[in-house]
Amino acid sequence: MRKKILVFLLLITALSVSDGLAQGKSNKKGKDKTEKQDKQDKKEKSNKGNAYGKNKGDLSGREFGQQRAAEARAKALKEIDEAEREIEETEDNIKEAKEILERKRRSREISDREYEEKEEEIKTVDQKIRSLKEKLEERKKVLKESSDDSETSSEKIKQTEETIKEIRKTNKDVLKN
Repeated sequence: MRKKILVFLLLITALSVSDGLAQGKSNKKGKDKTEKQDKQDKKEKSNKGNAYGKNKGDLSGREFGQQRAAEARAKALKEIDEAEREIEETEDNIKEAKEILERKRRSREISDREYEEKEEEIKTVDQKIRSLKEKLEERKKVLKESSDDSETSSEKIKQTEETIKEIRKTNKDVLKN
């Protein structure tokens, strides 16, 4: 049994070695063609992908980077404007909530204790909105200043986005109450 396995392995190795030796000269030409095809494939594939720099066109690296920074700044400013609108809506909701609370107190639908609790909640939300509004104004100022310097830190933009998220969360809290 061992002899048969050994003979079988020797046969397989001999056949594989003879195939490799028989194609000695033509193998070199084949490699050249495959290398050329590989290079062409890489050139074709280099235009595809998800990276931002793939579609920069005729722009140099620096110009492209500045363009991307300007786009990021513009996007952040647009989001700030949307957040300002949301703050205004939230402030309107707070005013409306105060009016409703006063009306309920006058008509004795709620007790003085409930009135004080609700009023405290409204004041807390109002203070939070004011602080967020100040943060937003600060971020807006920083972004506008950085557009003059042509330097925008991604950290500043992230801080702005976080502030906007806080505003939206606060707005939802106001609407719940």
